[in-house]
Amino acid sequence: MNIETEFIENLNNDIEYFDDYKKRLIQFIIINSCYSAPYSSKDNYIGKIKKRLHLKPQEMLDLIKEILMLEIVIHKLKSNKKQIEYV
Repeated sequence: MNIETEFIENLNNDIEYFDDYKKRLIQFIIINSCYSAPYSSKDNYIGKIKKRLHLKPQEMLDLIKEILMLEIVIHKLKSNKKQIEYV
């Protein structure tokens, strides 16, 4: 395996890692921001709300900033990968 192939493989792994992290962060926000009651019972609803984190506006803003930074990192990694493959 030559250095270029190894580097591209590492870039692919990094892209996959950051993309997965971004998806998990978005799921975290969705799960902890939705408080709709399930159809089954109100008791189940109260139990689920207690298990969730109640995000404050500043915390939500920080998470959104984190997602935006991840988008930038992923874009830069993909751009670097394209440049290497082009050469």
